[in-house]
Amino acid sequence: MADDCIAVGLMVARLSLRRRLTRLFAHRGWNAVACEGAGGLLSSDDRSRISSGISSDVLVVDIDRLDEIRDAAPVVALTYGSEIAHLGAVKADVRAVVDRDDLDEAFLEAVQEVAAGHGWISPTLVRPLLRGQPSAPVGPSGRPSLPHSRTGRGGRTIRP
Repeated sequence: MADDCIAVGLMVARLSLRRRLTRLFAHRGWNAVACEGAGGLLSSDDRSRISSGISSDVLVVDIDRLDEIRDAAPVVALTYGSEIAHLGAVKADVRAVVDRDDLDEAFLEAVQEVAAGHGWISPTLVRPLLRGQPSAPVGPSGRPSLPHSRTGRGGRTIRP
């Protein structure tokens, strides 16, 4: 997909962030529009650009609004720090995760990578994402092994 023709739908509740992203994407030559259900109060300028059936190449969506996505477009999930644990449970086609406090370049790179069919995770979110997915140690059978119980004082069995 050509870099200069990306249509970006925005479902971002915070007006200041929505305006920041709209200006950022417009400066890049991309078409950014607020989508229905973006939440918050829309200015008259935003209302004139609300998507009415216009398809987006990429949607940028607040993480707490992912369950509302009915579009098949790939999604850049916008997180506010720590609410990244439930990403695997949503039906939206989440292909990137960006923190709202990331630099402008992170938003640009995420949208560009997703539009090109790739995924992208903000470097600031890699560690929390990995920590939020604890894995059990694998035993010789290839299955997760559970710690063995042991005997404590008084002969009682202590289970992990």
